[in-house]
Amino acid sequence: MRRCRPSFRISRRYWKCGILFSIVYAVIEVIRIFFVKNITICVMPPPVTTTPPTTPRPPNNYSYPLDVNFIKLLEDIEANRPIAFEPINVHGFNYISNPDSICNVKNLRKTRNPFFLLILIKSSRHNFHLRQSIRWSTRHKRFRKWRKRVRIVFLLGYSFNETNDEISKESAIFKDIVQEDFLDAYRNLTHKTIMGYRWATRYCPVATHILYQDDDFHFNVENVFSYLQQHDDPDSVYLGYYIEDSEPDRHNTSKYYVSFEVYPNRYYPPYFPGGAYFISMHIAQKFVKVFPYVKHMAIDDVFLGIVAYKLNITLHNSDLIAFNGCQNFTDIISCRGYSSVDEVFTGWKDFISGLGIFKSASLMFSIEDASSTDSKLPSKIVGH
Repeated sequence: MRRCRPSFRISRRYWKCGILFSIVYAVIEVIRIFFVKNITICVMPPPVTTTPPTTPRPPNNYSYPLDVNFIKLLEDIEANRPIAFEPINVHGFNYISNPDSICNVKNLRKTRNPFFLLILIKSSRHNFHLRQSIRWSTRHKRFRKWRKRVRIVFLLGYSFNETNDEISKESAIFKDIVQEDFLDAYRNLTHKTIMGYRWATRYCPVATHILYQDDDFHFNVENVFSYLQQHDDPDSVYLGYYIEDSEPDRHNTSKYYVSFEVYPNRYYPPYFPGGAYFISMHIAQKFVKVFPYVKHMAIDDVFLGIVAYKLNITLHNSDLIAFNGCQNFTDIISCRGYSSVDEVFTGWKDFISGLGIFKSASLMFSIEDASSTDSKLPSKIVGH
């Protein structure tokens, strides 16, 4: 028995050591697990990176009465089918002056140039100096070769507070003024635009294209025909200085003011400023047919933008229309020119002097003479 005792003691010692080792190991594992767990918990989360949404902005709402299918409406009008809608924009004005024969062209040969240009110029009643400057510019040698294929007409309204005698005399002499009996005011420019389009499609059907511009713009006729001869689809021409995402002016003291009641949307559809743009007669005829079904708006260029949007007609941005001056006149179709009466008259006088028309300075009349209510146009000036 004594011999076995040492062996028993040794095994008991090992057993105690094993238990102690197991306890120590378990404690170490618990500490390790807890430590690692807490380390994981305490790690700072990675920074959250936010990326801008890739969803495109929803299309703008350009709804405007009438909210109908204008493509179908135009088809019905052109096919003489009954129209299910009553007109909401009737142009109920009458002609005071109508040069209905100005576009009667004889012996117009069908050459390589099949185009005919009508220049419609919005003018104020008091801007005789600008109209006369434009008339004299057509006597320049660079214009002569296009004379048979170009007609220029001025668009005017009426004054109920002033005499209309001067405009009547001017119209009788030059036979190039279209005038109706609406008040000639900025807020009536849409009436003036509709008048011009209606007149063009009815009394100048020979025209293939229209250059529509203000009376302080210059035009380059040679570039017009050069552009058209190189164009693949001349009937689709509708170009100008393109504006989009333009917001209505809500200041009721502004001349551009449009109330929420008239136009509640945030943006206007794309449009061309009314200073100048170039359009085919093909598109102009479409406009005229649907004008009565688009609610009147005083801002004429926006009104046309709405009509173009409803008809799904594409507006083309072009550097050929310049609003920042005529420094590149040889490269453009139309550009904003004279900005003051003195500047216009000086240019006009220089031009006339260059023609050698005046034999003496006494024949030249002054700006006051041109604008005086009692003055008459000298026959030397008007070319009669």
